[in-house]
Amino acid sequence: MTRSLFNYIIASRICGGYLMSLGIPGIGPVKEKILKDAGYDTLEKLKEAEFFEILRLPLFGYKSTYNIFLFLEKEFSYPS
Repeated sequence: MTRSLFNYIIASRICGGYLMSLGIPGIGPVKEKILKDAGYDTLEKLKEAEFFEILRLPLFGYKSTYNIFLFLEKEFSYPS
């Protein structure tokens, strides 16, 4: 385990779990900490995000990003 991932895990155990408490699939304490560090600390900010902005975050793959957008009932389009 890398040092930065270890720091995310420790910090996420200390921080509250607002997004996690909403029941968003695939959002645990580590990914919630990553979202908060990227500025997506509220549901409103997460709703304003573009699909590929979330996809670029560390530990966020296509499936977890897609699950977030399904939960938020947002549509996304592929860049042309």
